[in-house]
Amino acid sequence: MKKRRFGKRLLTGTLCIGMVTSMLTTTAMAAPYDDLTIAGVAAAVHQNEANQENHLVAPLASASILASAALEVQAEAVTAGVSADAVSAALPVEEHPAVVATEARMQEEAESPYKDIAISQVENYVNIRTEPNVEAEVVGKIYNNSSAQILDTVEMEDGEWYKILSGSVEGYIKAEFFVTGEDAEAIAREVGYVTATINTETLRLRADADLGSSTLSLLSQGENYEVVSQEGDFTQILVDNDLYGYVSNDYIDEKVEFAEAISIEEERAKQEEEARKQREAEEAAERLRQEQEAAARAEEAAAENSRSDSGSSSSSSSSSSNSGSSSSSNDSQDSSDRSDNSSNDNTADDSYDNSDSSGNSGSDSSSDDSSNSSSDDSYNNSDSSDSSSDSSSDDSSSDSSDSSDDSSNSSSDDSYDDSSDDSGSGSESSSSLRDAIVSYAESFAGNLAYVWGGTSLTTGADCSGFVQAIFRTYGISLPRTSDEQGYSGTAVSSSDMRPGDIVYYGGHIAIYIGDGLVVHASSAKTGVKISSWNYRTVLGIRNVIGD
Repeated sequence: MKKRRFGKRLLTGTLCIGMVTSMLTTTAMAAPYDDLTIAGVAAAVHQNEANQENHLVAPLASASILASAALEVQAEAVTAGVSADAVSAALPVEEHPAVVATEARMQEEAESPYKDIAISQVENYVNIRTEPNVEAEVVGKIYNNSSAQILDTVEMEDGEWYKILSGSVEGYIKAEFFVTGEDAEAIAREVGYVTATINTETLRLRADADLGSSTLSLLSQGENYEVVSQEGDFTQILVDNDLYGYVSNDYIDEKVEFAEAISIEEERAKQEEEARKQREAEEAAERLRQEQEAAARAEEAAAENSRSDSGSSSSSSSSSSNSGSSSSSNDSQDSSDRSDNSSNDNTADDSYDNSDSSGNSGSDSSSDDSSNSSSDDSYNNSDSSDSSSDSSSDDSSSDSSDSSDDSSNSSSDDSYDDSSDDSGSGSESSSSLRDAIVSYAESFAGNLAYVWGGTSLTTGADCSGFVQAIFRTYGISLPRTSDEQGYSGTAVSSSDMRPGDIVYYGGHIAIYIGDGLVVHASSAKTGVKISSWNYRTVLGIRNVIGD
């Protein structure tokens, strides 16, 4: 009897287990994997997500990570009473959102420009040596927040050393001066400088990330601009501190730039270049001073001669009067003849002087003003025309038209400079002033910070503050803002501009230094820099020197 009851119980238990197992299997196969409510599966998924959030995953380990995640989820499912086949049939583990997110994150890290970056953390700079010891030869220096690639790690008695490559410098430095991994990437994102280089002849800067949006400016090929953000197929860039806009990703090359080590030779060359610029600026200033002193002496001598001639003429007139009263009629006649001759000579001289004066102050001045005004109108009209055509044409057409403009401008600039070299002493003095201004302005490229509202050539300046300060040094007073400066002096056409003229872009101003280049205070990231004169749309060119 007892055996019979035990057999019934065993049979009943077996049937129950079979039914439960069948129900669970059917439910698992019928429901999407995301909807499984089996305790342990969700816990495994969440734990996997947490682990991945707290650790950087190396790209090379992606396969093992995914396989591990799959096995973990399947194991938890089986432990909870669901077969691995049922889990796989419901939804492959590699398609689970947690696993997909992990794979996407690993892909992003693999493509990140900040991966494998080591960032120096020093007070000022630290030496890079040929061997991993403090007695070895110094081959370069690396400054704070500079990047390096770690080639090797060496254990020495005084601690760990890295063999690094930074810029053109390869050598050894103590590991304690670098941070790596997550810390390095965090710093790299702060100190890295992402640039976009224009790789087409002329590119539109647009108001929005849309091909149909308005054109803010035209950008020149080869120019570098600071990247602000990415929006789909467009990149937002900073042209100057006053101008943001969007460019198509199809026409730019992006690069992440970091401060890097500098070799002893590079440091020496940099110092020599800065010394050369300083020397040229001082020599140009000295030439200008000497010419100004010579001109002042010549003017003083001319004034003295004028006073002397005036005194002699007065004395001669008095003597002639006394002689005339005591002379005979024949002598009076002779005197009259001499007077006629003298009168004729003076009239001729006066006529010459008047014509010369008239030529300089009258017709020439009028002609110059008329020419400049006409050239400026023509320049502005053509610029306006370009802007109009830009709105209706595509990128490629504006590229080709801008290329021809650049070519003609370059040619005419050379022609203009050649003709000005043969001018007289007045032009030489003007040339010396322009040379001095240009040399002085150029010496600040890469050496002066951009400071909004600043006018100092020591602590920093904005674009108009920089221009104002440079010209003030040479006794030329300019208004404070770029818009006011853009309408100072007289208008000049692009074909006639000379070093020392100022170039106005609308909200921004620069000094033309020759060879198709300008120097200007651009942005907080770049400070004072040198660019192509038409690196953005030019609204006007002005001669504020007055020659």
